[in-house]
Amino acid sequence: MQISELAAATNEATRTLRFYEAEGLLPLSKRTPGGYRDYDETSVDQVRFVRALQHAGLRLADIATLVHVCDDPGPISSNDATLIASTRLRIDHQLGTLSRMRAHLSSLPHETSTEDVSDDGAPPLHTSSSSSNYPQDD
Repeated sequence: MQISELAAATNEATRTLRFYEAEGLLPLSKRTPGGYRDYDETSVDQVRFVRALQHAGLRLADIATLVHVCDDPGPISSNDATLIASTRLRIDHQLGTLSRMRAHLSSLPHETSTEDVSDDGAPPLHTSSSSSNYPQDD
């Protein structure tokens, strides 16, 4: 698939995909006889993996290492094992935080009257001087 197709499949800009390739987050693509990038189907999963790790707060250098570990089925170094373990802990912490936030939001009243809905259909944001209305992060 060409870069525009990969961009559409992953909802990423072509510029982002070129950056990923330059940074080693995406393998160098094959080229068509016309010189266009030619990606395979696994590139879609890899771009989504990279984006998910970015959303988890990882540095690009660490993401590049994890991408290479995933692509190489051989033994991993102790540094790579430490990175994998710390990444799992980070994700576990984030999952716990998200779970608490979801539970808190689920405990809020589900009914809204039409007076409480803004012109764009979204409920209004309520502000409070106290943060006690919000779940606390550990």
